Amino acid sequence: MELLRRRIEKQVFRVNGLSLNEFDLSQPPGDPGLFGPDSLVWPVHGDFTSMLCGGIGALLLQMLHPSALAGVWDHSSFRQDMLGRLRRTSQFVAVTTFGNRADALTLIERVKRIHLQVNGVDAYGNPYAASDPELLTWVHVAEASCFLAGHVRYKNPALGLTETRSLLCTGGAGCRGAGRAAGAQKRTGGRGVPAADAPPALLRRAHPRSYQAAAPGSRAQQTSKTGYGHANGSRYGSAA
Repeated sequence: MELLRRRIEKQVFRVNGLSLNEFDLSQPPGDPGLFGPDSLVWPVHGDFTSMLCGGIGALLLQMLHPSALAGVWDHSSFRQDMLGRLRRTSQFVAVTTFGNRADALTLIERVKRIHLQVNGVDAYGNPYAASDPELLTWVHVAEASCFLAGHVRYKNPALGLTETRSLLCTGGAGCRGAGRAAGAQKRTGGRGVPAADAPPALLRRAHPRSYQAAAPGSRAQQTSKTGYGHANGSRYGSAA
């Protein structure tokens, strides 16, 4: 059993961004980073299994935004280096969550510089830019809400609505910390939005058309097999 455990740990570490050995999360001692150990972000991001489940959901939800999908499809290296792309995303989440403040801000600035080079036109003919605050808001809110959903579903179903609202609306990676530093706007559910409705409200406000595409029975979902949410399948219908 111990041998099997070590083999699993080795395989998991291979896809973990810390395997890049670029940042040391233990240094300097006492630096709380962007969030700190008393935040809800640490336990949510610290459970690897539920984070994987939430991460897959986040990717699917993020890609419902035409511009987010186009940016990845046109500029990402995921076809040639899928593991490397996963490691870099994992590294960003790990360092901005658990790393010291200087390392976290260094990595955020690196990503912002990369985003400045990601521009194009999506499948609807609309120009996009990865540095667009509206687009960044959609990506980060989708990520934060799915990480939280995975945590509540598979790790801590007793997590209260007050805590979940706090994570998403006031202290979560989608609205402050890494998300805000990377350029995402502060788009909380606002006054009058019940705590139970906080995640969908945040997503709906971030990008109404993409949120509608995620609804059961929507045209985007019905046609996703041919075109990843585009009815004609002209641009994304065949994977490389």
